[in-house]
Amino acid sequence: MTQHSLRPTAAVRTALLLTRSLVAGITLCLAAVLAAAEPVAPPEHGEIVDGHYHFAEIGWSMPLPRHWEMLPQATSKRAQDAGNKAIEGALGQAVDTSGLRHLLALTRDRGHVFQSSIETVSADFAAQWPAGAEFVRAVMLQTYGSKGIKVEATPLRNEEIGGVTFSVFDLTIFKPDGSPMLYQRMYGTLFGEQDFGIALTYQNPAFRDEMLAAIRASTFQRPGR
Repeated sequence: MTQHSLRPTAAVRTALLLTRSLVAGITLCLAAVLAAAEPVAPPEHGEIVDGHYHFAEIGWSMPLPRHWEMLPQATSKRAQDAGNKAIEGALGQAVDTSGLRHLLALTRDRGHVFQSSIETVSADFAAQWPAGAEFVRAVMLQTYGSKGIKVEATPLRNEEIGGVTFSVFDLTIFKPDGSPMLYQRMYGTLFGEQDFGIALTYQNPAFRDEMLAAIRASTFQRPGR
């Protein structure tokens, strides 16, 4: 695996999204399975108004797709704890998530989860963002591999959404028999020194497309504009 000299601050954000979104049943996060009886609360950061989620700090607005509901906070917390342990094990070091803020989290069912977050990163990391995006991808592959989970990743590509360019890649996670179990699409970009990311976990392409339509309908207002 390619070695990177960047500190893993931004990688932690995406890796946590990874493990939190594995509520579909991967062994890595069995403790994070959805429980219908758990209470659902509004997002801690941002607000929902007239069927849209808004996060003013980066001027993000996204329509909420039908059939997708808020992810229970208790589920997110259990998966976050499991994610911390998994990433620390893969990296061989403690990670600091104090600057990480979880934004909107949605679920359609146990196999379909949308996560978003933002994290302040160092000026050095921001200056090396293309390498940072590749580092995030490498850490995710390393984390899965450390758990004996077979995974394949596409190369990084760019996608423009609402006038903002995102680094994007896809993952396929396999069952022990070699058949696909889950798919993930990861988005990342910088707003100044704020690393913003989205993770979409899915099994059904039709449900994926529901969420992708909402993501691609997002609008942004970069600070200073």
